[in-house]
Amino acid sequence: MICQTRNSNRTISIFISEEQEFYRQIYQASFENNPSFCYLGISSTESGRLLEVLANEKPEVLLIGAKRISDELFQALENIAKEFPRTSLVILLTTLNKSDSKLLRKIVQKNRSGIAVYMKQSLDNFKQLHDIIRSVSHGQVILDPEVANSILMENTEYPFMKLLTDREMEILNFLAQGHTNHGIASLLFIDVKTVAHHLNNIYSKFKEDTELNQKHPRVSVARLYLETTGELMPFNSRNSVSVYPQ
Repeated sequence: MICQTRNSNRTISIFISEEQEFYRQIYQASFENNPSFCYLGISSTESGRLLEVLANEKPEVLLIGAKRISDELFQALENIAKEFPRTSLVILLTTLNKSDSKLLRKIVQKNRSGIAVYMKQSLDNFKQLHDIIRSVSHGQVILDPEVANSILMENTEYPFMKLLTDREMEILNFLAQGHTNHGIASLLFIDVKTVAHHLNNIYSKFKEDTELNQKHPRVSVARLYLETTGELMPFNSRNSVSVYPQ
């Protein structure tokens, strides 16, 4: 099916993947003949099928409905974020537990093109869902209040932080404040080579963490330090975060 491009303000191309047949029928009735959307089709939640559809159809928005975030669905979402970073996501869930919240947090962090996470029972009507889809297609992050309370308020912990020495933590703190190696050396009255040595030790301890950006390790460790201390919202700075209803 040929759809208008993302820059068009007329239609938004959308593919739907829903675990439950009951909801598949409802979504199809809502989008199939709606002139505001280019409906590309609907299927059950099968990771292989999702990647195939994204490669062939290239929808602007992928709507995924599931009872919960299973390990299989999480892996599929990670693959989508990696291989199709321009695809916006709308994730509709039936239940949300603590382990699901941790997985969702990682997915939202990695998203680059707009994402919504909503509880199915919180949707009052299709206009609400359509508005959410339009928002994520413009790069926004939309969170159900229940989801926001679960994944925004949860303390972020990274195992590698517990491996750092007091001096390494001290250096990491200054690094996160934006100081250069020379600046840190001056503040701590140590040689700049010593600072570099401590930083290399930090990066080494950090390597096992999946969030490490090999090209920008300094930025990665600073970001995770700020998230751990609660000074940084654990989402992309390019995306605004909205909580519906307001």
